[in-house]
Amino acid sequence: MSFFPAHHLTTGHGGIVATDDKDLYNILQSLASWGRSCKCYGNVTSGTFCGNRFQKWFRNSDQIYDHRYVFDSRGFNLRPLELQGSIGLQQLKKLPEMEQARKDNFKKLYNIFEPYSQYFHMPTSHPQADVCPFAFLLTVKENAPFEAQDIIQHLEDAKIQTRRLFSGNILYHSAYRDYAWHYENLAKDFPIAEILMRNAFFLGVYIGITSEKMTYIEQTVDKFFEELNDKT
Repeated sequence: MSFFPAHHLTTGHGGIVATDDKDLYNILQSLASWGRSCKCYGNVTSGTFCGNRFQKWFRNSDQIYDHRYVFDSRGFNLRPLELQGSIGLQQLKKLPEMEQARKDNFKKLYNIFEPYSQYFHMPTSHPQADVCPFAFLLTVKENAPFEAQDIIQHLEDAKIQTRRLFSGNILYHSAYRDYAWHYENLAKDFPIAEILMRNAFFLGVYIGITSEKMTYIEQTVDKFFEELNDKT
């Protein structure tokens, strides 16, 4: 679960992974600590819990080395601070209120866009699922008389923030060119990702959307389709 500021619960940044699998726990601990091999995290003065701190750890070397600074994988520095933990504890007290606000705002946005559902793939969920939405996702249909960027720009010009569906087809991005060259045509090889990249976007449903702001969103959306009808 991510604790980014715009998400359901925040500690400023970071996140949490929960598991009851000991092996997976050790892997996650390592990845969160630069990929360190040492998994017992003992006291610095007394050595590690396993007692094997100083050994010959490296292949093709007889160097005795501190196991605390042996790395098995390419990890990260992703350990939260106590300050973040204290923020998270206070956020937990507010979580029911924040979750309900997200559900309510999702319904309000659904009602705003439902009159124009012929142009969108509207978000749905299983009737028996209790979903607390991250955002309100819309995908413009292929036969719509406008592009997704048209309504996105209309909303942004009105100071209503939108987000694309993150990376879309991530193989278009420079960081993944080493994988993309295997494919002759990314659009044809990944048609669903192509649709999402071109046509999908979302609006926020966080607790800070007031009734006045929701009314403004509705008026702005209605204006877009009024202008669209005038053009057609």
